[in-house]
Amino acid sequence: MSKYSNEIFRAAQTFELDKITGQRLKQTCMQGKSTAAGLDGWDLADWKCLSDYSFELLANLLNLIEEGCPWPKGVLKGKVAFLSKKDEEIQNFEVEEYRALLILAVLYRKWATLRLEDLKGWIQSWQLPEIFAGIPGKGAEGAWWLTALDIEWAKLFDEWLSGGALDMYKCFDQLSRELLQEVLHAAGAPPQIIRAYMNFHDNLIVHNSLAQGLGAGYFKPMSIPQGCPFSMCFIALLARPWILQMRNSTCEGKVSRATKQKKPEGATERRLQTCRFTWFSATRLCHKVDRSTLPRAPGCKPEGVGLEDHPLW
Repeated sequence: MSKYSNEIFRAAQTFELDKITGQRLKQTCMQGKSTAAGLDGWDLADWKCLSDYSFELLANLLNLIEEGCPWPKGVLKGKVAFLSKKDEEIQNFEVEEYRALLILAVLYRKWATLRLEDLKGWIQSWQLPEIFAGIPGKGAEGAWWLTALDIEWAKLFDEWLSGGALDMYKCFDQLSRELLQEVLHAAGAPPQIIRAYMNFHDNLIVHNSLAQGLGAGYFKPMSIPQGCPFSMCFIALLARPWILQMRNSTCEGKVSRATKQKKPEGATERRLQTCRFTWFSATRLCHKVDRSTLPRAPGCKPEGVGLEDHPLW
């Protein structure tokens, strides 16, 4: 924290949240897509059959958890499914060629989904234009388009341009939750969210699922889970100091989600996520360009990627 104290976002006040209501929880569940059931045996399709009174009871339970009560023991178990990073046709048994996706209980997933929606105002308080992950309305596509336009600009005006991209090695698996907790407190995240989130993951027991079997339970002292609605948002907040350091150098940095979609025959779509850092350094010449004279293909602009201020757009 002290090493990056100048770059860490510090909020003037804590972000306020209302209590969860049964109606809000029901709405979140009804809008959600069917996903794999957790080890507690509950599926989202089961939740959609619950009565309004049941949702009120669940909302009261979640409010108590946010106030400091422990999570029910039945939901503190997660299943790790291993997804290949490569094509399904390629048989590869190297451990590092698989991504560990943690499947959690529906109660936690729907709580995180609901509260992430409530945190939009808080996210807007610390987001930066260079962040394309964990921000509502922004995605990796925006980073790709803006980077492509930077390269096109350099080629058009014969400028030097150098850069690179990297995927953070085991990004989710090696994160310190204690560090994350300190950064969240500094950023003004609601205390009840931090409390419930940390209480869940500090007591979670996970089981590896492999070859139709389930391994012995174990505790993960480090990491945040892939598949949790909060994860990419928290990664973006942790990456914010790097972007500010890039601003102070000759480079322009971007943080995005490196998403690879897989849809084998007969299977549902799967989205694999990592965190990608890109940076470019360019010798900018002071060209006065009339945008209206620059060629552009009609209808090729993707929605919501923030291209309006780019000199080529």
